[in-house]
Amino acid sequence: MNSLIRSFALLFVLPGFFLWACNVGGETGTEANNPEVQGNPTYGEHKVEVYYFHGDRRCPACNGVENVSKAAVNEVFGSNNQVAFHAVNFERQHNKELAGKYGVGWSSLIVASGDEITDLTMEAFQMASSNPEKLKELISSAVNEHL
Repeated sequence: MNSLIRSFALLFVLPGFFLWACNVGGETGTEANNPEVQGNPTYGEHKVEVYYFHGDRRCPACNGVENVSKAAVNEVFGSNNQVAFHAVNFERQHNKELAGKYGVGWSSLIVASGDEITDLTMEAFQMASSNPEKLKELISSAVNEHL
């Protein structure tokens, strides 16, 4: 029974808390230097796009997921012009269509190639701070599946 309660907490309560926390406070990050935030999105120009969707308000877990995801793409696929990482604020008007395409309404990590997607949101929030190297491996694997 103890194992069942622990499993429930790990699968639903903990990720739910992180997703809720992302929308109740935190910092907005360095959006002023990001051309995609300025209304010049470059989405869909690469064979594989890794999207980290976030809102205006960001918690430490959100920032961690973005940092690990961006590092994974840069470290493994930095010289591959077929792969791109995008931090996308789904609350910005010019990003609403893209967020709608993937059904995003909160912080999410999506690997996409055309209409095929891999949603790594749950794994990202579970591993970004506790096991970032494993998360990088999952991202790398998902990108390679789409190449």
